[in-house]
Amino acid sequence: MTCGLLALGALDVRADVVLEESYSLAAGWNLIHIAVEPVVKDPQQALAAIAWESLWTWLPSPAEPRGGRWLAVHRDAPAFLNALAEPAGTSALFSLSGPGSYLLLTPAAGTLRIRGAVRAGRQALRGGAFQLFGPSFDRSRPPSFASYFSRPGVQEHIGQAFELAGQTYRRMAASTPLRPGAAYWLFPGRDIPNPDPVRLGVGLGGLRFDAQTPVGEVVLDVGDGTGEGAGGGLESRLLNLRATAVVPAGGQGNTDWLELQGADGAFAAVGAGVSIEVAPAQTSVRVTFRAVRPSTSASAAADQQAIIELSTAEGRVIVPAELDVPSLQGTWIGDATITEVERPSFHGGGFAPAPELEVALILEVPVAGPARLLPCTKVEAARDGRTISYRLEAALFHETVALLGSVGQDGESGVLLGTMALPPEHPLNPYRHRYHPEHGTGFDIARTSRLEFGATLPGGEPAPGAESSVATVGVVTGVFEDEIVGLTQEPIRLRGPFRLRRLAAGSASPCGAAGQ
Repeated sequence: MTCGLLALGALDVRADVVLEESYSLAAGWNLIHIAVEPVVKDPQQALAAIAWESLWTWLPSPAEPRGGRWLAVHRDAPAFLNALAEPAGTSALFSLSGPGSYLLLTPAAGTLRIRGAVRAGRQALRGGAFQLFGPSFDRSRPPSFASYFSRPGVQEHIGQAFELAGQTYRRMAASTPLRPGAAYWLFPGRDIPNPDPVRLGVGLGGLRFDAQTPVGEVVLDVGDGTGEGAGGGLESRLLNLRATAVVPAGGQGNTDWLELQGADGAFAAVGAGVSIEVAPAQTSVRVTFRAVRPSTSASAAADQQAIIELSTAEGRVIVPAELDVPSLQGTWIGDATITEVERPSFHGGGFAPAPELEVALILEVPVAGPARLLPCTKVEAARDGRTISYRLEAALFHETVALLGSVGQDGESGVLLGTMALPPEHPLNPYRHRYHPEHGTGFDIARTSRLEFGATLPGGEPAPGAESSVATVGVVTGVFEDEIVGLTQEPIRLRGPFRLRRLAAGSASPCGAAGQ
């Protein structure tokens, strides 16, 4: 993967996968199903781009005499009138929620667009009462009414169904194709907890990948194929899988970071889509995904979002997937192991093996300003139900060292460089002795530290954690070099590999110079 260089900085982490759905509206009443949790929940604001008169939704309730009640909001009525002037059995609708179905009255045709977070929720049906239901299926392959509700245990109890067509209600025939984005009135004969032909068993909350979770799993219940239009359980079926990138405003996105495990156990990119064969009478399918580092440019957001759509000929489910790549912002702790020293000779210079020396490193990447090496840091952690705090010190750094340079967004390239001075009169100068008359001042010492990210020593093996797996995005490695000037006629140069790990966000804070 190639990634450009940029200054170390922060990345926003989005909590939900958000997409936009559109609905074609006709003049008059429209029954629509909102399949997402709307970002804008105020009905007045959510519908501001279209002409509308009122919005209604049916709230089933066994305690109500009619089996439920209407919630409604009128465009031109103040909020307090909406709450007071509704007819009997009706309450004010103050907030949109989803997935949910709505009855919308518009004076003219138009297009409604709703942005919302993907929720892999289930919609149960209560027996013995009318309720609104919005089916989910591939828009390019709309199933018939009978095919969608062909699951055994559902088709026998789905009961009456009506659609709103041409401003009138008509009963659904078995062969009537379902319309994308539409809602329907259903009257089941008994409670149906899971009416959809394809439903999530595991992975209900979506997939979230980060440094600790590079692999995720989704388990689907696809029925046994014995229902009407499902092949009678004697034929294999296809489960189609497609991943679509959710592109943030002004950013870039792709699905290259999302891989699917095949039958042979190997992972491969999802690409344009994959078809999974479901054996006859097979009732569930287990699908395993893995995340890898995204191959985005430095200007694109490092965090990635995608919609995973899994569909059969009868229905579909959508699963949100999100890759949370820790930014370089934060506090990194670890050490460098000095293994080589430069030894000038009559035959020329060069590095030679030396006894190993551990050098503690604390690297801070602030929200603004240059990165820096810290002499110490305070860390808070939870242990046995208690919050404890402790202090980490980098003994060979007596003060904060500001670093110049830049690092690749993936932490695998770039150089940071900083200089620390020990003047002759500095109280920590090791060659100055306050109470010795001959050593009132020490040597004028300057020390330059250099961190080259992603590098290895000549002939050395890559450091552990240098792979490109998402599991190691919380670790950076490279080569540390130190140059000390002022002790000898020639500078002293030391080097060795370093490895740093990122502390949890908000758990660390600088504690000033050593000894404070």
